[in-house]
Amino acid sequence: SRPFLASDFSPFPSAAADLLKRGSVARTFHCPLAMENSSVPAETNTIQAPKICMVCFEEDEPHVSMPCCTRENSTVGFCRRCVEMICEQAQGGGLCPNCRQYISIDQQGRVSICCIMCRQTKVIVGSGMCDACLLGSRFSFRYECNRCHRVQRIPRPMWRYQPSPNDFGTASWACHASCGDYTMW
Repeated sequence: SRPFLASDFSPFPSAAADLLKRGSVARTFHCPLAMENSSVPAETNTIQAPKICMVCFEEDEPHVSMPCCTRENSTVGFCRRCVEMICEQAQGGGLCPNCRQYISIDQQGRVSICCIMCRQTKVIVGSGMCDACLLGSRFSFRYECNRCHRVQRIPRPMWRYQPSPNDFGTASWACHASCGDYTMW
């Protein structure tokens, strides 16, 4: 009997042979029957699957570790440039192309999960939200806009950013009542 080769397990034998020649495959398997009595070199019995970006389908780009859905041994992932472009188009916090969680990337290429409400990189405590947004979503208050002086219900504890109950805070939120801009509350 002959040893098992990568082409035995591929619907496209020539494609499997091409991957072996290029050496761009990362998962390994060992077939004991193929290892014994084999005249084939041992390196052909070990196959490494390529790391492919699921957005641009490039193999040679460095991949980033996704805290939301990527596994360490996965042969698919996302290259740094694709994640940067996704976050740039969404003004800093984009959606993961795989699991749709809000993500952001820093200058060192570290990806982190963002709050679904405020889009800030904070510790997510429940329902995809940071502690402040989770508190605000359960107990939303009405706040007055410092420009148009209309009242709006905001699902975030803006009182945390007010020096006193009669002063406007230091954090901004979008005014949907009249201004149509980020104002202080």
